[in-house]
Amino acid sequence: MTQEADRSPAQPGIGQGGAAVRGSGVGRSHGTGRPARKPQRPSLGGGAPAQDRELRAQGRETVRKLLEAGTIEFEERGFNGVRVDDVVRRAGISHGTFYLYFANKDDLFKALLRDALHDMEIVTGDFPVVTSDETGLRVLRQWVRKFSAAYATHGTVLRTLSSANAPGAMYADGLQLFASLTESMTTGMTAAAAAVGRYHDTPELTAFACIMMLERVNFVATTEVQLPLDEMTDRIADIMFAAFGLSVLPEPWRGRTEAEHGTVPADGSWLSFSGAHGDGDGKPRGDPGRAAVVLPERVSGLRGPAVLAGR
Repeated sequence: MTQEADRSPAQPGIGQGGAAVRGSGVGRSHGTGRPARKPQRPSLGGGAPAQDRELRAQGRETVRKLLEAGTIEFEERGFNGVRVDDVVRRAGISHGTFYLYFANKDDLFKALLRDALHDMEIVTGDFPVVTSDETGLRVLRQWVRKFSAAYATHGTVLRTLSSANAPGAMYADGLQLFASLTESMTTGMTAAAAAVGRYHDTPELTAFACIMMLERVNFVATTEVQLPLDEMTDRIADIMFAAFGLSVLPEPWRGRTEAEHGTVPADGSWLSFSGAHGDGDGKPRGDPGRAAVVLPERVSGLRGPAVLAGR
């Protein structure tokens, strides 16, 4: 079997569904004075049988056809229902050629999974530090949209990964992805509050719950259920923002204490703004069009009451 070599610079990678993905690292030098570059879409390197060689353009094109055919078959039949016969028939490629690049259907799925994990790792690393203001809410909404775009690009793989159909080792990769997302979200959602001495009692649990909500909504949105995605992603971001006790407060009220805003009721209900800065009617002086409420510690999850603003 002739080994293939590709010494030309890799072209910008294209993910499933046409989404661009960032480049991976560079390989070792092969004596040409510059390092050999890997395909920026990890799956284009093929599966286990192709890992001992670099593929030329024709080989990458064959791999691309097999990946696209595999994606369609996994989407239509589910992981357990797909056979190599189905993939090669759809791709118009022989069985013998298939086995030059992939060991079996599991190996093909693992290649698709590498693309999905590659893009989701980028999304995970891009989780912002979210502050309790309009800027924080805006960057959180942007991140949720980025997550949803990556999920849509790799929906077939990610839905399989989060279901009982995923093989054990691959399911473990999915759990690791959710663990990494949870860690990044925990840090990003609490760092700004911690810097000013406010701490969430169970940030990891809150982050994990938010990730599960985000994943389930995108699971549904990438099937036949039509959802207003922009509105939905903003709504999810708003829920996440509130889940960590963050709020967008009018400028005059930011940084004030519970004593300045009123007393937290013993039954844990919200309390309309009153007291030193209010008229007792639930509206603060100086801004009659707005009202504020105090969210007690056992409701907000923060050590200390959270003051929220109504509109």
